Amino acid sequence: MKKIVIIGCAMLFAGSTNAKWYPHHESGVTVDIPRSWKVTGDANSLQAKTKDGNAAVFLKVMPAEKAEAALATLDTELAKTIQDLKHNPAEELEVNGLRAYWIDGTGSVDGNSVEVDVILVQTPNGHSLLVFGIIAAEAAEKQHKGMVRILRSIKAIE
Repeated sequence: MKKIVIIGCAMLFAGSTNAKWYPHHESGVTVDIPRSWKVTGDANSLQAKTKDGNAAVFLKVMPAEKAEAALATLDTELAKTIQDLKHNPAEELEVNGLRAYWIDGTGSVDGNSVEVDVILVQTPNGHSLLVFGIIAAEAAEKQHKGMVRILRSIKAIE
């Protein structure tokens, strides 16, 4: 998944009434997950996946106050799930006014090809929010819209 495609598509889609907001007050951010996705989690993490399991997003509030510290551990964390991970260097950008780093790449999970996006967002309250999106390569076109909605919905709690 390319950043330009995701950002371009995100501009085309309006917010959805078929979604539910999940705020994390300690970090000061909220995210919008489509209601059709299955959501689980705890106080500092959220996992959401499509009914068919072909796309998933994982969000975790990290204690690192600096994004650079969290990025240093990123490859180690991703290697726990994704084999043969190949990704582009991190790019700095803004997500709804929040400073973020974006990495996209490919790999495999249990022998199946996947596309991966990782966004590390600096939250208003000094935490880092790690957002890890993964889509089975064969389902990328079908699941892309839901993933875009989630990624573009991350914002500060107002």
